[in-house]
Amino acid sequence: MKLIVAAMSAMLAVCILDGVWAATWYVAPPPLGNNKNPGTEAQPFAAIQRGIDAARDGDTVIVAQGTYVENINFNGKNIVLTSTDPTNWSVVQNTIIDGNQAGSVVTFYGTEDETCVLCAFTIRNGTGTYIPDPTFPAFYGGGIFGAGAGAGASRTQATIQNNIITGNSAQGGGGISDTAGVIQNCIITGNRAGTVSPNWCGGGIGFCDGIIQSNLIAGNVAPCGGGISFSNAIFRNNVVVGNSAPGNHGGGLAHLGTSPYSPPGGSITNCIIWGNASPTGPQVHDSVAPSHCCIQDWTGGGTANIALNPQFVDPDGPDDDPNTYEDNDYRLLLTSPCIDAGTNENWMNGATDLDGKPRILLGATSLTVDMGAYELNFPIAIVRSTPTDIELSWTMRPLTTYTVLSTFDITAQPWAEEATIFGGKTGGPAVWVDPSAASALKFYKLEIE
Repeated sequence: MKLIVAAMSAMLAVCILDGVWAATWYVAPPPLGNNKNPGTEAQPFAAIQRGIDAARDGDTVIVAQGTYVENINFNGKNIVLTSTDPTNWSVVQNTIIDGNQAGSVVTFYGTEDETCVLCAFTIRNGTGTYIPDPTFPAFYGGGIFGAGAGAGASRTQATIQNNIITGNSAQGGGGISDTAGVIQNCIITGNRAGTVSPNWCGGGIGFCDGIIQSNLIAGNVAPCGGGISFSNAIFRNNVVVGNSAPGNHGGGLAHLGTSPYSPPGGSITNCIIWGNASPTGPQVHDSVAPSHCCIQDWTGGGTANIALNPQFVDPDGPDDDPNTYEDNDYRLLLTSPCIDAGTNENWMNGATDLDGKPRILLGATSLTVDMGAYELNFPIAIVRSTPTDIELSWTMRPLTTYTVLSTFDITAQPWAEEATIFGGKTGGPAVWVDPSAASALKFYKLEIE
């Protein structure tokens, strides 16, 4: 699987409640892990649910790599549940919670607040929770269900970030359903909602409010709203691509900001919505007017939207199959019209993109945010006609680390790290001289850590 996320931000903090230091609990697969253990780092539990049951508000549960075949429930606890290294994409891929086709993989009670965090797991093979709703009794939230207290329950405010949510199914909200917190920096692919009824919606996400940002939502399927449906959410800087609603409408988005199942509200900003399919409204159906988005064949109005090809780096992956979404690369080429085409918002200060990089970076010409889930850090091209020194200079921000990278072939070679320079407390001018004297066409770029 291609590393779609190079680095991710974690939400791990030391918590103090009522003057008492919060505890950290550990989980690992057998033979090291055993549910009779005390849950320490040296003697961890074997089951994630055992760690959750032992924890109280403010605690952290750290889960070692492995496959845990279980269906977990937060039961209203405001805790942090995380893998061992949320910044390491390989660790996230290999810390798996498998629902074994036995219900929702992860269930929230519905009363958790934003300090409750689900971070850096692969969540798969869930089938949802049955809710005897008087209007649409059904199974909801194959991967994650946020209102486990039952019909009419409040939706969790928990923070869901840096997860892979894949291969789940339910009648409503195949990947995620019924949350009202923040869903960010997640990869939501290959989930399915419903069968044939047009009432079953939200292949990737369904019936979620709150904030949904910097996610890749790809290859999900539902009769209505293949990518996301019936969600009055703030929906920003996402890539929604290759989803489908073969039986009805809204291959990408349906009823976003117009859902009758949630309080009014919602917006669509800085997103790329491309290559989705359905008989009616293949990209966006019956939703609020988008702003600063790239939407295929869009003529539906809104503010500063474009319908130009976003120019993804490799939308069909190394296997040349666009339907194997796990290896497709939806970053932007240097010539993409989505670069510097979004609108900057206050939330972006300190936020990261799906690569874990700062949300606003110098793109082609400005510090205007890019559309989509990834920010381009524009390379500087320099032609070396003689074996003389090449000097890069820029002004550094305070307390910021810059990495200088280079490549001889921007289309075929990986970027090589040349140097790392720290801006110190005050920032100021920086100069870096390439130690290589070879004549060549060479490309450089700066990345902000």
